[in-house]
Amino acid sequence: MQNLNIAQQGQAATNMAEVLTLPHWQGPVGYRLGGYRPGPTIAVTGHSPVADIVYDRLLRVPTLAWMRGTMILMHMDLTEGHSLHQILGIERGAQIDRVVVLPHLHTKAALDLGYWHVLQVCTHLGMINGRGVRPQPVRKETAKSDS
Repeated sequence: MQNLNIAQQGQAATNMAEVLTLPHWQGPVGYRLGGYRPGPTIAVTGHSPVADIVYDRLLRVPTLAWMRGTMILMHMDLTEGHSLHQILGIERGAQIDRVVVLPHLHTKAALDLGYWHVLQVCTHLGMINGRGVRPQPVRKETAKSDS
């Protein structure tokens, strides 16, 4: 199995993100943000074009580069057949604290849900303070009637 090549992106537009590429693929297959401060590791994965849109939105958040821990954004459809540990060259025993799978539907509601869910998980894990992060929506439980 081949590991991803990691190229440092020089533009501030990617918030000091490392661009993850595969030798046989033109263009990025993911991004790695943070890692400069100790903390949890979150892996976010999804299929294009939903992943592209959510990742673009996340990469525009200027403070994510300084979060505690590491966020890995991967394109599921471009990295199939490889385990996350193999792709990223992570040692066996290294821990990924949470994996978030983005919705597959390409609707505005699904895109918003994916974006805010990633930020909510980061807040829950203590990676970011969460100022400005929408709270999780209250789910209405439907009680079954005994009729």
